Amino acid sequence: MPDFYLVSYTPLCLNATGRKAIAKYKLPPFLDSSVRREPSFEQKFPGISSLCRAGQFAPKLKVDDIVIYITKKGKYGSGGIGHWKLTAVLWVKDIKENHLEAAKWYKSSKFSIPSNCVVPERPPNPRGYSGFTQKHEVQAIVDYQRKSRKFPKYLICDVIFKDLINPPPLYESDFMRILGRIPVTQQANKKGLSWETLDEILQLAVKRQYNSWKE
Repeated sequence: MPDFYLVSYTPLCLNATGRKAIAKYKLPPFLDSSVRREPSFEQKFPGISSLCRAGQFAPKLKVDDIVIYITKKGKYGSGGIGHWKLTAVLWVKDIKENHLEAAKWYKSSKFSIPSNCVVPERPPNPRGYSGFTQKHEVQAIVDYQRKSRKFPKYLICDVIFKDLINPPPLYESDFMRILGRIPVTQQANKKGLSWETLDEILQLAVKRQYNSWKE
């Protein structure tokens, strides 16, 4: 049986530096803001590593687990109340023991190596493509190298749902209705998640996307 996880991340559009990168390079606004994007949403088969949460998340995942990604809470758009954005639902299809094995898989499958796959032939993205300051970049790159060695597992995923342009919002009232609580997602949360809750979240997402397209 799969486990279900709800995880948050910092999107590129959340700060002014990231918004400059979006405007300059025409990037999807809800990519991860890092120079090594975690996860690598831009890939056809996104990868999940331990670059962000070290041993708290990726090493616990197994094949067939489902990961629901939401942004950090923020006031996205013009005003309004704080909310989250549902950007992706990923299904773990394969587990590689380290980043080198993951890089080999992507290359043999004729895909580019994701930026969160830390191998010599895949350097970090230029800082201008991220939401990082120079100081943040230097510290993060060293930290990423350390985490990729200490927690080398790399997970390759199929996409169940993904929207990095205009993802549907999720409000506190949605979580209270579906889960009965406001989840803590910084270290990944699986309490109370199931096929039923995933179905409710996806139905809500599809309905809100449809309504936004009609406007």
